[in-house]
Amino acid sequence: MGHPDITPAKMKDYLVCLMHCAMLGYSVDFGVIYAMMATQSGETVEQRRIGYLASALFLEYDPTLGVLLINTVQNDLKSQNYLNICAALNVIHYLQLPEAEDSLLQPTINCLSYPKQIVRKKALIALLYFYQRSPTLLSDLEPYLRNALEDKDPSVVFACLSVWKHILKEHAATHSHLLSSFYRIFEQILQGKLHRSFMYHGVLAPWAQVSLLEILFIYRKNSVG
Repeated sequence: MGHPDITPAKMKDYLVCLMHCAMLGYSVDFGVIYAMMATQSGETVEQRRIGYLASALFLEYDPTLGVLLINTVQNDLKSQNYLNICAALNVIHYLQLPEAEDSLLQPTINCLSYPKQIVRKKALIALLYFYQRSPTLLSDLEPYLRNALEDKDPSVVFACLSVWKHILKEHAATHSHLLSSFYRIFEQILQGKLHRSFMYHGVLAPWAQVSLLEILFIYRKNSVG
């Protein structure tokens, strides 16, 4: 892997083998730096995504190495290619470092206005990870999470439900004003106002309905509403 003439395509294959070795319990410390280099040097989106995937796996063994990835993730969050943005958002969960919040929070928030819904969904999940690591961020994130409940794409709204479900477990009493929004979303589903692509075995948006029921239960448990 350290050969100077190795191609990005070959490096991708080596990283896949290395991930397999890691899952079998072998030490792959020597390959961590190559995985991180692949996130920058990959010639295709696929090669860079493999680099991110390997980096995410290897960071479990040494989280401090995540500082080497922050600059790459920051650049990819500003990319014009939405696949690069998605790959960067996926790895945020594994960057368990204070520096990640300082450098990546605002670029992640900016992704909430990206035209493609898949980017907005992944940005919401990344914001959940930021909140879980630093609950004090809630007041800063709340306006964006409220706006996401009004997103034009139902799949983004459903992703936001999962984020609010985690937040309300600790803060239901201070967010009673959101009940009307959750009732409205539930009503839209029950009245069949969604595209048939959200139908699963004859049930419209079943996982969103489950999330909404869990949210309403949290409110009831806290005697709210």
